[in-house]
Amino acid sequence: RVPFYYLSLDLPPMPLFKENDGQSFLPQVPIMTLLHKYDGRTERVLPTGERKRYSLVKLPPYLVVHIRRFTNNNWFLEKNSTIVNFPLRHLDLRSCVHPDAAAANPETRYDLVAMMRHDGEPVEAKTARTRGNSNFVTAYARSTAGQWFEMQDLVVRETLPDLLVVSEAYIQIYELQSHQQHQQPGPRRPRRPRRRRRRLRRPLRPQTSRLRRHRQRQGPHQATRRPLRGGSLSSCARR
Repeated sequence: RVPFYYLSLDLPPMPLFKENDGQSFLPQVPIMTLLHKYDGRTERVLPTGERKRYSLVKLPPYLVVHIRRFTNNNWFLEKNSTIVNFPLRHLDLRSCVHPDAAAANPETRYDLVAMMRHDGEPVEAKTARTRGNSNFVTAYARSTAGQWFEMQDLVVRETLPDLLVVSEAYIQIYELQSHQQHQQPGPRRPRRPRRRRRRLRRPLRPQTSRLRRHRQRQGPHQATRRPLRGGSLSSCARR
C-alpha cells in the first residue's frame, strides 16, 4: 500500500455578466491560488460557523487533487467551467507545508502523472436517461517515456501535453519527484556466462542374485517368447 493525500480545491464563483460583445468567456485561475487553502494562514468558515486553517505535515508519495466543479442548489446541479492553470512538472508545495515540519519534508515538488477531464453539462443519471443527454469523463496518463495518452472507453491515442493545461481538469494525480527516483530501476548487471556442467554417467547397477535366479527359472524359451504381429500367443504355440 502506498500512502496518498486527497486534497479538495474550491473554485471561485463564475462571473454573472458577459463581455461587451455579448459573448461569455471562461475565467482562469492558477492552481497555486486554490492551494492557498492549505497554507496554514487562510481561514475557512464552515457552515456551522467554525473557522479552520489547514496545512500539510507530511508530504506523501502521491497526491490526489479534486477540483470541485459541481454545486447542488435547491433547483438543479450547476457546473463551474473555470480553467485551472497548472504545471505538468515541478509543482512546488513548500508553501503548504507546516513550518514545524519543513525539515522532515526536504522534497516538495510533484509531477503530474494522470488526470481526468469532465466534458459536457452536469446532467444527473435519471435526467440523462430520459432526455438522452450525457456527460463524458476523459482520462489522461503519462508513460515512463514522458508521452501522454488520452483514454476514453476503449479508445487510446497519444495526445499533446499542451492540451491538458487548457482542459477542464476534474481529478489530478501527482507523484513526488523523490519517489520517482526510487521507483526507477537501476542499470542491469551483465549476466555471467553459464558454465556447462559435465554430467557424470552413473555406473550400471549390478543385477541382484534374486533377479538372476528369476531369469534362470524362466528359461530361454519363456524369456524369448513374444506374440507376433497380428496373432496371439496361442496361435504361435500351435505352429
